Amino acid sequence: MYFIIQEVNDEHPMYLDIVILKDLIKGSKHQYMELSMKMLNEFLGTVVLPDGIPIGDLEFVQRYLSAYKNIPQLNPIEVPVMMRKPIFLKRNYNFKKGFELPDTGDYFIKDVTGLKLMTHIGNISDIKKDIIDDHLYVISDIIDIEAEYRCFFINGRLHSINYYNGDPCKLPDVQTITSANACYSIQNDYPKSYCMDVAVTPNGTCILECHILFSCGLYTTLLGYNFLYGYQDAMRYTMDHNTKILTE
Repeated sequence: MYFIIQEVNDEHPMYLDIVILKDLIKGSKHQYMELSMKMLNEFLGTVVLPDGIPIGDLEFVQRYLSAYKNIPQLNPIEVPVMMRKPIFLKRNYNFKKGFELPDTGDYFIKDVTGLKLMTHIGNISDIKKDIIDDHLYVISDIIDIEAEYRCFFINGRLHSINYYNGDPCKLPDVQTITSANACYSIQNDYPKSYCMDVAVTPNGTCILECHILFSCGLYTTLLGYNFLYGYQDAMRYTMDHNTKILTE
């Protein structure tokens, strides 16, 4: 594998992750080149680069994919269709266009037209002026989250469950996590390697959302050499699918 790694200085929030990443690649049979955001913006597809897998912050990855792979944006996954079952959601969970959203009421609201857009927890009336009619939103019940975990799957298998936030003594139910993955695995666009965010609630473990490795930061440097193959799967998913959210 060949990687296109974002070149960053020691003030960049991903600096340490990039250092670890480069050491991992050096210790493997794989290769990489470094490319700054400034250079990428100057090249913008006009300079031929080796065919590679981009790793860096979301802006860098999306800019590379747009310029060199003709993919204008990465689409969010959120909760995949095969995981949208009461046993995994444990809350009301729906997708609506902006013009379909209620005027008031307490909800979790997230703009899922793209990645890393607006998220709001509270009364929707507080953000109604910021809602865009033709954007797609997740609207769900506000749940009592006792703890959050990030679960990494590599090549279809659960690789690690990492504490993220809340009470570390509240542990997630592994059976729920593996069952959700099994359901997801029968979808045609199953990415094989991805991150599943879960929450421990008074009603049990629930699935919050899923991401391919391009869109969940470089927490994966902690996974060792296996995570390099996770990025290969992320690239395959992006090139073959990059599925827009199915709302049914």
